[in-house]
Amino acid sequence: MRHVCTIMTKIVRYLCLYLLLSPSLAAAPGRRAWDYGPPSPARIISEAIDKSVGQGTEVTLTCEAQGSPTPSIVWLKDGRALPSDSRIRHHENLYESTIYISDVRITDNGVYECKAINENGDDSIYIKISVYGPPFINVKPRDTVGITGSDILVPCEATSEPVPVITWYRNERALTSDDADKYEFTEEGLKIKRAQAVDGGSFLCQATNSEDSVSSKPVQVTVYNVPTITHALPSKTNVTAGQKNLLLHCAITKDFATYQWYRRGIPLLKVYYEGGNTPRIETRKGNGLFFKTVLPEDQGEYSCNVSNPAAEASVSGYLYVDVMPTITYISNNDEVREYEGFWLDCLYEGEPKPTLQWKHNNTPLRREHVIFPNGTLHISSATRFDSGAYQCTVTNRQGSRSKDVIIQVKSKARIENIPTLQYPITGQRSTLICEVSGFPFPSVEWWRNGERIQLNGFNQQGFSKVGTNLVIDNPDSSDHDGLYTCKASNDYGSDREVTQVRVYDLPRVTRVSGCSAVTAGMECSIVCEARGNPLPVLSWRYKDRNETVIAQTDNNRYYVSSQDSDSTSVPFRELTLTFKRISISDSRTYFCHAENPAGKTSTAHQVKVRYQAVIESPPLPTYEVPIGATLTITCKARGEPIPQIKWSGPKGTLPPNGRATVDENGSLIIMNLQNNDQGEYTCSADNNKEGNKFDFNVVSSSTTVKVTSKDAPLTVIDNPIETWLIVVIVICVFVVCIVVFVSVKMIRDKSRERHSYKPTQMTKSSEGEANCQFETIAPKPVMFQVPIDTSNSLPMYNLRTLNWADKHPPNNFQSQFDDVDRQLQGLLKDLDNPKLDNLESDI
Repeated sequence: MRHVCTIMTKIVRYLCLYLLLSPSLAAAPGRRAWDYGPPSPARIISEAIDKSVGQGTEVTLTCEAQGSPTPSIVWLKDGRALPSDSRIRHHENLYESTIYISDVRITDNGVYECKAINENGDDSIYIKISVYGPPFINVKPRDTVGITGSDILVPCEATSEPVPVITWYRNERALTSDDADKYEFTEEGLKIKRAQAVDGGSFLCQATNSEDSVSSKPVQVTVYNVPTITHALPSKTNVTAGQKNLLLHCAITKDFATYQWYRRGIPLLKVYYEGGNTPRIETRKGNGLFFKTVLPEDQGEYSCNVSNPAAEASVSGYLYVDVMPTITYISNNDEVREYEGFWLDCLYEGEPKPTLQWKHNNTPLRREHVIFPNGTLHISSATRFDSGAYQCTVTNRQGSRSKDVIIQVKSKARIENIPTLQYPITGQRSTLICEVSGFPFPSVEWWRNGERIQLNGFNQQGFSKVGTNLVIDNPDSSDHDGLYTCKASNDYGSDREVTQVRVYDLPRVTRVSGCSAVTAGMECSIVCEARGNPLPVLSWRYKDRNETVIAQTDNNRYYVSSQDSDSTSVPFRELTLTFKRISISDSRTYFCHAENPAGKTSTAHQVKVRYQAVIESPPLPTYEVPIGATLTITCKARGEPIPQIKWSGPKGTLPPNGRATVDENGSLIIMNLQNNDQGEYTCSADNNKEGNKFDFNVVSSSTTVKVTSKDAPLTVIDNPIETWLIVVIVICVFVVCIVVFVSVKMIRDKSRERHSYKPTQMTKSSEGEANCQFETIAPKPVMFQVPIDTSNSLPMYNLRTLNWADKHPPNNFQSQFDDVDRQLQGLLKDLDNPKLDNLESDI
């Protein structure tokens, strides 16, 4: 009765809603009445009630939802879509969805989800169905393999109501909580933690509840070690074809079921010698792949694969088989006509693939050419320059090979080089150049002024031929000047060129004169006369700071003029260099340079400018010298000619005697100075030599010499500036000497410092004697650098830590310190060595 009332209430509600929305339905046909209203998310209004049923019965699940627009309802079981089964029926109306499950079974256990969805949201409820009955193992164990050290899961899942208890058996022994250190019981099955080989065996699971108990079939669990390759072949291996006894390493552990080599992805067992039964390549299980002989076809990628049911390992590498390059074919030597094309083939082999290069007469190809991928060289239009040897060279890392092919280009005769003008030198054997080309090589004839030169036998004009060139034995302008024609001919044509021959004379400088001795300020000229055919070009040159300067006409100090003369039988040319006002700086060597097409020559000429003597280093104003000392008074002069130095004293001119002399520099030297030597001394410089009247004045400079007592120091009275300079220098030298002395003193004192010692450990022997260890505390070293005479070098000492614990110790501490003191005294004695004093004095 309660269900009937509920159904009637729903019918009345739907009819009222229909009547209220009928105008809208008419306005918008195709829309449902319940789709109208304010938008709202889907919401399930049914209550989720779990159900417990027995096997073979029927169960009904109802889900009612509301929302705008009307939500769609979807059913899921354990998170998945409902299984397709004729026992499950689905009914849906308006806001409600119902599923009917007949003949309920254990497999129907689970959580059923009703999900309502519209465009504004979704909602879900969950209903659990528990089917009473014996357990059902829905996930059964299976044979399992694993790797040593990893976790292994043996699956087993059961379902029933009441919930079953899973019990695991290993080798027919039930596993309990006492085995928890090795096994973990999870919802998914049995986990073997950090499995080892001994953990394998026969396993089964048993599901038990109050209704019954079921067991799975026994399954086998096997634990394998990971196969390890201990010695693998490298990623790249380079060998040479023909190499014997090659082993590609692949050493492995014993934990493997298969050991297989692959070449280029294809399994490799054995490879036999061609036509024989002897294996050339074979697998050495657990060690590697062995090649008795390596052939070129063995190149490729090799891989070694080892595996067991749980894991596998592999390593691969590429074997490169190098083959020395060889040229299998090259074109034959050939002759081609000029302007025709030709091809040169060069076929080759080698591994790695060689690179090919063509050369022409051992030089890279320069003309336009094409080299095809197969190595063929193509020259489209041959010229005479293409004749010669063509080298084909193939190279790889094993080496290179070359072969030559000779190509001769048949071409007409051509004159390649003949100078327009040629200048033989009078009287010198000369060669007239005429270089020709062509194939076959052309013959050459020479003509002079339109007449053929007969070169067969004796020739009165002195002509002969060397190769294609014409030789003139003794050139002379009257016999050999003229126009010469060189004619070249062969089977394919001829060529001729003209050269003009002029027999020239070498330039000769016949005269250079002037300005041999001139006084500064005068006008002076130097003249250069030269001859030659043609007349040479003349120039005056001189050196200035190691650079050659050519005297030019436009100069404010001098000017240059030139004049030719043909009044004599042999013409000549003069070049005059005139100094407007000659100066001392013009004293130097000048060169007259003559040059024509036949050659060049130069002649040197010295210009000396005379000038007044000048005393450039006069004596000091006053000298105060102790009696008996030696006095040197400087007086240096210059001039051209070189001036003569004369001295006069209190008694007149000083003739050379035993105590007074004049050295080569003009300095006066007075030895064993006496009281009667004091007075005024005069230095005179005169460069008016006999025979030369230059009217130069005699210049002089005087000084006063004072003789003092024997113990008085030498005193030179000079101007105040020079005196102060001397004083400053003396003070600086004195300060430097003090600094050096103090430095040496400090170094010497530092080296004499005694080393201090402190006890670091004290022990007592069984006899009651004390043993003490000492540590040497040395001062920090002082580093200095001075110039030292190695003959005065001192011995070096190295003080080490004193340790008497491992020796026979002294009877008491006093004797120990006495021993140390004796060592230090010996060191200080060496430091007092007189050589150190010598060192100080040297510094």
